[in-house]
Formats: sequence, C-alpha cells, structure tokens
Amino acid sequence: MTRNYKPRPWVLILFGLFILWGFGWETIGRRLQTHVDGVIVASRDVPSTGYPRYATEYKVRDTHGDEQVFWAGATDASLPRSMPVGTRIRKQR
Repeated sequence: MTRNYKPRPWVLILFGLFILWGFGWETIGRRLQTHVDGVIVASRDVPSTGYPRYATEYKVRDTHGDEQVFWAGATDASLPRSMPVGTRIRKQR
C-alpha cells in the first residue's frame, strides 16, 4: 500500500520563518543594529580566552560618562573579542 505524503503548508511556512529569523535577524540584523561609541572600562572573557568559542563582555563608557554593556560572541563579527581595557571603540549603525 503506497501512501502519498504531502507536507502541510503551515509547517513549511513556519520552518521558512524560523530560517529567516535565525539567519537574518539573529546574525545580520543584530550586527547592523549595534551602536557602540566609547572607551572600554572593563572586559571579561566567558568562559575563558583559551576556549575556541568564548565570548567577551565589555563595559563601555561614552563621552557623557554613561556606561553600557556590549557582548562580542564567538559568531558575532561586529567587534573582535578580547580587546584590552582602555581601547577606544566606535561602531555606528
């Protein structure tokens, strides 16, 4: 007995939306939306620099004295990881 299997259209639509979200917004979209301008005042590698897929948490102080936290991940190519404290960085949208 042979049965013809037709995938349901809503399953294909959901899968397509997941792919667009995962490869569109999560990789390119966030990189394009990143805005950092200031001096690194604190830096922490998670889990540690020796691991192949570590991330770096930066605390950046802008010219007005406000601080923001920025993460540079293993697959996030917007800024390099392990930059030293005191480094001036500027990345606009």
